[in-house]
Amino acid sequence: MRSLSRAWAAVLVASLAMNLFVLGFIAANGVRAAQMPAALVAKAEKATAVKPPAQAAAPQLQRIVQINTKTLRPMQLAVRKANESVTAALLAEPYDAQQLAQALEELRSATVNSQQAVHAAMLEAVTGMSAQQRTDFAEASKRTPAERVLLVGR
Repeated sequence: MRSLSRAWAAVLVASLAMNLFVLGFIAANGVRAAQMPAALVAKAEKATAVKPPAQAAAPQLQRIVQINTKTLRPMQLAVRKANESVTAALLAEPYDAQQLAQALEELRSATVNSQQAVHAAMLEAVTGMSAQQRTDFAEASKRTPAERVLLVGR
């Protein structure tokens, strides 16, 4: 019975320690954010803001994507599969340089094929746009270096 109450006391102390840690972490982040210059806050918000697509161009792009889904989707899956092959080759024991070289070549080929299909769809979409729609599309397509890095994980 006594060992049970000691166990509960240990759980209570561990819980209290975790709660204090979390509260300290939250307080530290609040203090750090309060000390951050307004210019940095604005820059961080701008870099992480999600831009909506250009409204004038959206219907045309949606139509093109719908038309090309049967072509684009398998290519996206091929790129994903090629990425998985590269990862498998990197993790393989024993390491086989030829296997990695082949996986990288497949990734390069799948990426080029996918890019060509996306670019063809984009060219088709842009060809039917007015000058204002192309301008709106260009504005919606702009990305900061931070946004480009964030796209890597998508």
